Amino acid sequence: MDDNATPQPPQPPAPPPNPFVVPPPAPPVVPPAPRARMLKQLRAVAIVVVVIVIGLAVAGHIGRGSVSTKDLDAGMCIRNPQGTFKSAHRQDCAKPHDAEILGWIDDVNTLPVLQGTPSDAAKACVDRFAQYTGTPLDTSTYHVGYFDKKGTIGQADVLCFVRSADGLQLTGSLAASTTS
Repeated sequence: MDDNATPQPPQPPAPPPNPFVVPPPAPPVVPPAPRARMLKQLRAVAIVVVVIVIGLAVAGHIGRGSVSTKDLDAGMCIRNPQGTFKSAHRQDCAKPHDAEILGWIDDVNTLPVLQGTPSDAAKACVDRFAQYTGTPLDTSTYHVGYFDKKGTIGQADVLCFVRSADGLQLTGSLAASTTS
């Protein structure tokens, strides 16, 4: 030690931190970069679109293959037509189905010899069966029925269909071969 050095008085201890001192403010929140914000918005839109698509798919699945009776035409196969129907579920004819559409007969009232009665519509559908299948109905194991465009039994424009007389499902089309 140096002999000329003057002794320094001891230093008091540092004061304790003041509990009333407010810490400095936090740095401001910086919004995400525009690209990141756009990606978040696109994700949100994609989620909404997926939810809508799923909703439509579920709604479509409930009525999947369902068509209005007036949109049915010859050669279409259907399932679940019960009593009077305003729509039917289309079914691939190669798969089991309840009925096959023979076609429309426009305005039964104007057909020659027919007077527009339910029996006239039935006769017209029996004739349509023979044309469609190439076989007379009385030599087959099928039953022919019809509905009008409103989905009820009637005598205006009628939709003829064929089903199994024993109530079993059909598999394959009953249409006559068109090959020559």
